[in-house]
Amino acid sequence: MFFDALQDISRHINVLFYSNTLVAIVFYLYFARIVIYMSAHPRVAVLVRTCVLAGNDLFHFLLTFIILYVILAFIGYFQFGASFYVFSTFQESLMTQFKMLVGSWPEEITNTGENSALIIYFVIFALVVVFILMNFFVAIIIEKYETAKYQLEEMACEVNNILVDSYDLIIQTVASTTYRWPPRTEIISELEEMDFEGDTVSYSDFKDYTCFKDRPKRSVQALYSYYAWRFTSLHVDYTSSLPAAVAAKLQDPAICWAGGQHRSHFGDG
Repeated sequence: MFFDALQDISRHINVLFYSNTLVAIVFYLYFARIVIYMSAHPRVAVLVRTCVLAGNDLFHFLLTFIILYVILAFIGYFQFGASFYVFSTFQESLMTQFKMLVGSWPEEITNTGENSALIIYFVIFALVVVFILMNFFVAIIIEKYETAKYQLEEMACEVNNILVDSYDLIIQTVASTTYRWPPRTEIISELEEMDFEGDTVSYSDFKDYTCFKDRPKRSVQALYSYYAWRFTSLHVDYTSSLPAAVAAKLQDPAICWAGGQHRSHFGDG
C-alpha cells in the first residue's frame, strides 16, 4: 500500500511538472505573439523593425559571442574547477560567467587577490566579453534603431501617436456603421483607379464610383468630409462639388482640435 501510494504521488508530481512546462510554453508563445502584434502600428513597431534590421548582424555577433564565451567557460572549469565551487562543473562555469556578465561577481573568487591565474582570467573576460562584445551589441542595436526611426519618418502616410490613432479607429468604426460606408478595401481600390488633377481630391472625383452606387448621398458626403479633416496631407477642393453646408463645417475653425488635424463631427448628418 505504501509503495502504491508513493508511485501515485510520483505520477501526480510528474503530471504536474509537465503541465506546468506546457503552460510556461504557452505563455512564451503569447509573449512572442504580443511582440509580433506590436508591428500593427508604425511607432510601436520600431522594436520589431529594429530586430528585423539587426537580424543578420546579431546572428554573426551571437556566433562570435557564443564561441568566445564557451571557450572562456571551459578555461575557467579546467583551470579553477578543483579550487572553486563556482567553476566545479562546466555548467557552473557557464552560470558564473553569466553572473559576471550582468555585474554579479561571486565573492568566493573576488576575495582571492593572490591568484595571478584567476586575475588574468578576470581581465580577459572583462576586456573581451564585458567591454568589447557587449559594446558591439549595443552599437548594432543603436544603429538599426536609428535606421528604423529614419524609415518611420520617411513613410508617405501620416504617423500619429498610437493613442490618437486608436481614438480615430473608434471614431472611424462608429462613423462607418452609422453612414454605411463601403469596406475600406473597396474604397482603396477605387481611389487607386482615379485620375486626379494634381494633388487635389474633390467630392465629384469618387461619388459616382462603383463602391458608392448603392449608398445614400449622405454616406458619400460623410466619408469625404471625414478624410478631409482626418489627414492634413490630403488636399481637398471644398468649394467645387461638396455641398455648401458640409464645406462650411470643414472650413469652420471653431470645430477644429489637435492643431487642425481632427474635427468633431461628420458630414452634414
